[in-house]
Amino acid sequence: MRGREFIAVAVWLESLDSEASQRSQTSRLYYAVYLEARAWCEDHLGYVRIRSAREHVNIPGLLRNVDAEVAASLVFMRDLRNTADYDMDLSPDTIGLQCLDAQRRAKRILDRLDELTIPGADA
Repeated sequence: MRGREFIAVAVWLESLDSEASQRSQTSRLYYAVYLEARAWCEDHLGYVRIRSAREHVNIPGLLRNVDAEVAASLVFMRDLRNTADYDMDLSPDTIGLQCLDAQRRAKRILDRLDELTIPGADA
């Protein structure tokens, strides 16, 4: 399964138009970009999976040497995902804004990963 398949789920969740769907959308968008970034690191950097939560730190660390902005956005999206999943005290408006931010960041990350063909390439 490819990470991008979670984008379709996020799009479907958008149609539900609720706080719960926005929280779930943010979570799915994070996993879409995380899985795509991990696959990119496997394909282009020879990354070997360790099958641990530590990978959520390792992948941005590897990407930092290739594209610092992608790495920083991936870290930020993980924070958004954690907030969406665990912080029930945020207002629905804040959750909505975070969801919009996650949508924009996910698109930029996926577009940039598509542009990168070799580590350090400046497309």
